[in-house]
Amino acid sequence: MPTFLSEDLNDREEVSSGAVRLTGWSLTATGAKLRYVKFKDGDTLKAMIVIPAGEERSISGLNEPYPNGLSIESTGDGMLIANVFYEESERRVLPDFGEDK
Repeated sequence: MPTFLSEDLNDREEVSSGAVRLTGWSLTATGAKLRYVKFKDGDTLKAMIVIPAGEERSISGLNEPYPNGLSIESTGDGMLIANVFYEESERRVLPDFGEDK
């Protein structure tokens, strides 16, 4: 299972440009104010999480599809440590049936 780790997320970072399935995350805020975290499927907002200063929020057992690629975006005070767990979607190869005649 691939993971993505950012130890100082203050903007938007791309986790994967291909289709993935989000399976869990752990987010830790180290500043003195709230941190706001968004997961995006391409440019479409999928979820927003608020992490209080000095706290950690985590979740596992997710099965959320991101067909247009997964990115994570954060704003707020201080540093955010983001650990994202995901699975890359299987690529299907279609059989070659030859040219139509």
